[in-house]
Amino acid sequence: FILKNLIDKVLVAKNFELLKVYIILLLLAGVFKQIGFLLSELTYKWVVVKIITDLRSSVFRKLLKVPLEVFQNRQLGDWLGRLTNDIRSFKDYSEGFGVKVVRELFTSIFLVVVLIYFDWKLFLLFLLTVPFLIRIFSYFGGKRKKYSKLYQESFADFLGFVSNILENFESVKFFKHRFLKRLFNQRLRNLFKAEFKSILYTATYLSSVEFIGYLFAALILLYGGWRVANGELSTGTFISFIGTLFLLYNSLQSLQRTAVNFRALEPVLKRIEEIKALPEESGGSKLFKGLKEKIEVSKLTYPAEGGHYILKKINLTVPKGAKVLIKGPSGGGKSTLLKVLGSLYRNYKGS
Repeated sequence: FILKNLIDKVLVAKNFELLKVYIILLLLAGVFKQIGFLLSELTYKWVVVKIITDLRSSVFRKLLKVPLEVFQNRQLGDWLGRLTNDIRSFKDYSEGFGVKVVRELFTSIFLVVVLIYFDWKLFLLFLLTVPFLIRIFSYFGGKRKKYSKLYQESFADFLGFVSNILENFESVKFFKHRFLKRLFNQRLRNLFKAEFKSILYTATYLSSVEFIGYLFAALILLYGGWRVANGELSTGTFISFIGTLFLLYNSLQSLQRTAVNFRALEPVLKRIEEIKALPEESGGSKLFKGLKEKIEVSKLTYPAEGGHYILKKINLTVPKGAKVLIKGPSGGGKSTLLKVLGSLYRNYKGS
């Protein structure tokens, strides 16, 4: 509106007394915009950091309550990925939401009203871009979601491999390094492919939207310029319409980028929710004050994968104060028996 009046009432009408007024209005608008921008950005970033802090805390508390058997069903790298990279990704994507969505949504609605007020015929020409934008968003949004999920899974696999290397570093020194390098590079390629595909589809999406914007801007310039030349439209109104149109297009692009990022956020949220939904240990309300008479094990059976058993119908009595030696081969079930006795493993039969 300032630009429209600056052209029509100052430059075209040569009324330079009003020039100072519109310059002051322009500066005031800039000041208020920056104050609002700073307040909204700082407030929202604080909220995001607070949410991330609370999320890390709740996921960690959940981890401590997860039964040992459930914990061991996942690789260490998968746990590390979910506790670190997934939450970091949640933070990165979340910073593009919130205030930006609200701000750009209300900005878009307001600018649409302004465009219709300036010239509804030019606005109808702009509306032709909407079906193209929706189609592009649907295609690239789906791709972004797919490769975001693939990246999270590849990163967890990569972390798992590196964790195993570091945990067993002494044993690693006995291996042929060429063999380990091949396994490492394979995971590295998977990680690179998933991340690059995600970047590729995001960049292609932005480029496609930009190109459509320029194409329709050219049509509007052609039609609007013809109307200005025929005296149907004032120069100030036409230039202001173009300026407002670019502002609207920027807001719509921002909303679409946010929506595409939200599609990428969905797999991250799902992985975090999977951790939050894991079962928790029950019981633990009674304090153990020491053994009264004995430990008695009757027909204790503990399953293994593939229908086999680590322990099968074990009977055992240990009197109070006795020292008992449990002897057997590696993998025979010695530590499993102790974990069952200590209630670390609960998926057993018998008593």
